[in-house]
Amino acid sequence: MTPRGDHLELFLAAEPGRGRLARGMLPNAPVATALVAHAVVGAARDGVRHAEAVTVPQSMLGRRS
Repeated sequence: MTPRGDHLELFLAAEPGRGRLARGMLPNAPVATALVAHAVVGAARDGVRHAEAVTVPQSMLGRRS
């Protein structure tokens, strides 16, 4: 698998989770894992340091009141 293929697979796996988040619902565990992986890989590709990249999903998946 190429890096581009890996990125595409993560994007496609995370897409249902984005819809659930948009509706105010939390995604299930496999979809949440894909969302986290896609966010961290995206941050890394943008040149963000590791310590900052791993905090990106925390704000994305935090519980809503």
